[in-house]
Amino acid sequence: MRQLANFQNTAVPDRALTRRQAAAVMARTRKALANLAHRGEGPPVRKAGGRCVYLESELMQYLHGLPIVGGQEPGA
Repeated sequence: MRQLANFQNTAVPDRALTRRQAAAVMARTRKALANLAHRGEGPPVRKAGGRCVYLESELMQYLHGLPIVGGQEPGA
């Protein structure tokens, strides 16, 4: 049996979220996400079948990269 060499991604595939789902995760409106995408800001967005989709991992990475403005630093 032949094995795949260098196969790195054995985890569950990334989920593609609609703009509505991504907006719910970010506690923003769909229009706010559309405006961010139009300005080239916000989380990375892709087009799939004419619709904008956000990969869940990239959305989480974007959120984790935002500055912390209140409370305590994680691990403090």
